Amino acid sequence: MKTGHCLFIATIAAACSSAPASNPRISPTGLGYVAPVPARSVSDDGWVDPAPHRASGIVTAPGVKIHVLDFGGSGTPMIFLSGIGNNAHVWDDFARRFTSDHRVIAITRRGFGESSHPDTGYDQPTLARDIRAVMDSMNIRRAILVGHSIGGYELTHFGAMSPDRVTGLIYLDAGADRVAEDSIRKTLGVIAQPTLPSPQRIMPTDADSASPKAAWAYRQRVGLTDNTEQAVRASYFYEGFNPYLGNYNPVPGKMLAEIAAGERTPFAKVHAPAIFILAGTNDPVALAHRQFVSRELKGSETVSIAGARHLIFFSHPDLVERYMKEFMSKLTARASGGL
Repeated sequence: MKTGHCLFIATIAAACSSAPASNPRISPTGLGYVAPVPARSVSDDGWVDPAPHRASGIVTAPGVKIHVLDFGGSGTPMIFLSGIGNNAHVWDDFARRFTSDHRVIAITRRGFGESSHPDTGYDQPTLARDIRAVMDSMNIRRAILVGHSIGGYELTHFGAMSPDRVTGLIYLDAGADRVAEDSIRKTLGVIAQPTLPSPQRIMPTDADSASPKAAWAYRQRVGLTDNTEQAVRASYFYEGFNPYLGNYNPVPGKMLAEIAAGERTPFAKVHAPAIFILAGTNDPVALAHRQFVSRELKGSETVSIAGARHLIFFSHPDLVERYMKEFMSKLTARASGGL
């Protein structure tokens, strides 16, 4: 096999890829990819994405092209899915921890960043079909899926809809059933409180939104450090910039509306090995909800990290990596007949 080429074998789970080259400056965004949506027009600051990945777009439905980052690596493929309001670049630092033993890929779901922004298609089954279409296009037969926050919904629906394509599921402060949570609140007599603006929030000014560098500097100044500069730039160019208002992107509202109107999260239909790596909490509703999810997804593991923030792989990257690798080593042992 020639150096730099990649051999995909569709009938096995393993895949290989050479190390990605540095990202060429083919777009004024500096992100190494020309997105299917127009970028915000600002002065080119010469910045270039330093992360070691290749960016591409994969058509998953008519008029929908999904942005994919390929970090390279070899072994059982891993596919990373971000939380709501984020994009594949949020994994630029963390995902590379796994390339020694895995082929590593991150996906930007439709409606965000460098993916297409269609008006529809934000229900969970459609988002799960986008994942399958990406896997089909990349000749990935089975993969370990990693989802943060709302990405857990996609993991669960994908696991239920395409069980033959899943090696394992890793939920990072993710995994929810809105109907069950509402029922738990009623049982415990807890009324859900509306989220009110925090008086500590410092809203961005026009100057903070004048350039991607200014936007990144604003986030550092006000303590919004759980992200990568690449992810912030992707949102800035293709969605807008206000981290407290979802970057003015209507898609998060559409996704939440679909979840609220949709069926129960199908944990009981998932039979793949799974682990929930969660931020520690003392909230009685959250604890009862986690117990419910653990019972529904039979055989799943749960670990909690005290003091972790919601973006758990930023606040405790080493511990999250350790729990993930311990879980995946069990998958390997099970596949080889050791468990």
